[in-house]
Amino acid sequence: MEFMSALQGTFDDHKPSLFELLSEQQLASLIPPSLRYLLTIATHRHPRYLLRVLNSFDELYALCMLIVERHFLKSHGGGFTENFYGLKREKALRGEVPRAQVSAPALVRESLKLTERDIWKNLAVMVGLPYLKAKLDESYEINAPRALLGSAYTQMPQNPTLKQRFMHYYRWFLRNIYPSVNAAYYFSMLAFNLAYLFDNSKFHSPFMWLIGTRMRRLGEADYRAIAALNEPPKRGPGARPGTTSIFSPRTLYPRLLSSMSILLPTSIFALKFLEWWYASDFARQLSKKASESLELPPPIISGINSVALGRKPPATSSIGDKTKTEQPSDVPENPPIAALSLLPIYTVKLPESSDLCPICEEDVETPTACQTGFVYCYTCIHKWVNGDHDKQEEFMTGKEGKWESGQGRCAVTGRKRRHLWTSIHLNPSSLITTTMATSAAKFARPLRLGTKPVFLPNFTITLTRNPPQTPATHASFIVPLNLNKLDLRDYLFNVYSVRVLGVRSYIQQQKVRQDKPGARRPQQRKWYRPRAIKKMIVEMEQPFAWPEETTDMGAWDKVTYDAAKKEQKSDQELNQPIIKKQPSRERESIAEQAARLLEGKDAWKPKDEWEDVGEAMEVEQDVVLPRQ
Repeated sequence: MEFMSALQGTFDDHKPSLFELLSEQQLASLIPPSLRYLLTIATHRHPRYLLRVLNSFDELYALCMLIVERHFLKSHGGGFTENFYGLKREKALRGEVPRAQVSAPALVRESLKLTERDIWKNLAVMVGLPYLKAKLDESYEINAPRALLGSAYTQMPQNPTLKQRFMHYYRWFLRNIYPSVNAAYYFSMLAFNLAYLFDNSKFHSPFMWLIGTRMRRLGEADYRAIAALNEPPKRGPGARPGTTSIFSPRTLYPRLLSSMSILLPTSIFALKFLEWWYASDFARQLSKKASESLELPPPIISGINSVALGRKPPATSSIGDKTKTEQPSDVPENPPIAALSLLPIYTVKLPESSDLCPICEEDVETPTACQTGFVYCYTCIHKWVNGDHDKQEEFMTGKEGKWESGQGRCAVTGRKRRHLWTSIHLNPSSLITTTMATSAAKFARPLRLGTKPVFLPNFTITLTRNPPQTPATHASFIVPLNLNKLDLRDYLFNVYSVRVLGVRSYIQQQKVRQDKPGARRPQQRKWYRPRAIKKMIVEMEQPFAWPEETTDMGAWDKVTYDAAKKEQKSDQELNQPIIKKQPSRERESIAEQAARLLEGKDAWKPKDEWEDVGEAMEVEQDVVLPRQ
């Protein structure tokens, strides 16, 4: 942008271009969300210690930046990010002194240097103003939609306290005045930027004009002063030992703050390097080469060894040179032992081919991956987990109290299924290998910098059925609100060996309802908003197929459920206030019958119980019957 100043007839080497100032502002605005993101990831691992810090992030960040910016303004004449771009702040003059800047730059620098009062004014603009605007924007996003709910949410309550009165006027300001103030803020920034661009103003911001400070480039005198400031102080003949040490309190504090100017470009380089590393194909090629010679052991069957419990092995009988075991052939060898009941668990052997189901020992139909990594038929593993498979019933005949049937456990390992049980159904062409070792070697993780422990979630993740037009490689999940995209990606890969290409997340807000459930004292017309629902759509590398929907609902007693739901709906309709003003079905039928009788369409015919049986009818004496 230097050519814009040249077109005006004058050229100032120390005046920065508008692009430099906008780049500095953009860099300064990227620091808070980056730190917040890192703090959020750390809070997921250690919420006990970092949750309060995350909730007060804006205040703590403003306090830290107040200390850092004050140090850089006093030592370098500019802010933290401004020093990175070679900029400084100085007091604005009514006119320019180009001759004095050439002949005596050090004297001009000292005369235009910011005083202590100017430093606090600039701190108010650099730290206080962004903090105030961030809080106002956040409050506007929260309180502005309240006006859409009706006047009940915008009126002042009866007999308000001081806090309620303040919040009422504060929300009124956010709804009615703050949008205009925000628009005026951005329009004024645009006007000053255009004026600065065409060299019609010395200030690129209205707030810099208010405090009388302008932005300049660092000169030779500035670099000499900064270098002299960073030199260690010379030790005099009578100085105390240790005053010039690195760990001295007099030198440690300035050194730590000054080191941030080196930390900023280093962190930017590291961020760009990691971004390139995960976006390039170089990391995948390295991971493939590293996993080619990797041989992982098969999964370990969990449980207590029967020998450790002090149980004797089954008796054997020798006939000649051959040894026979009296144990039946259908009883598994060395079965896992349940931790609570201390009973052996019935399991099945792993088939020779990974294309066969371990339970039925036939070709896998509708492959379903268990949490332990083994793949079964959907029908077989569903019945096995419920405990009503034919093999389980046949084996448990006469063994009640001596064996566990394996209900709720993996059929091969005997491990108890966790709170989460989500079945991933894959096409036969993309069947995952049964053993966890083979699947882990096939889908090896990409090479990472450093190690990170994997924590399996202890909450529920629901796999929902996709619409027919959805691609086969997409899967939809309902997840907790505190689960992020990386957690779901790592979970699917580490538990099911499913490689995820992309994750899209969104939060669905619920409608406002009345009478909050679970309240100790239910109140009428007490509005509340139910908990939001977080959904994630995952794009997988391999497609999967859903099992066919069942048509027989007899096992779930759907007829009784529909009848109860219909009756409940009719009862709710009868309890509505507007229903009482409308005629009932009985009254409507009587009115229709009376209309047909009056029109002559139907003839009145009394019933048998209404006919005269010959009894005399008693009539009072004062009743006068009309004459025909």
